[in-house]
Amino acid sequence: MLEEVLSMVKPGGMYIIDDLNPQPNWPEGHGDKVEELITYLESRNDFFMSKLNWSSGLIFMTRKM
Repeated sequence: MLEEVLSMVKPGGMYIIDDLNPQPNWPEGHGDKVEELITYLESRNDFFMSKLNWSSGLIFMTRKM
């Protein structure tokens, strides 16, 4: 439902996602899914994006105006 969620972010609005750094309790294969998600989000040109290696790993995105 990622596309649906991102389409709801208005220009200037924010999308925040966490738990992006590898965790010991992740099920097998989850790390690959997280990497795919990050790669996809980085490819979008309708958002500004900042990645933070803080706590469990965060991405802050703001829809371009």
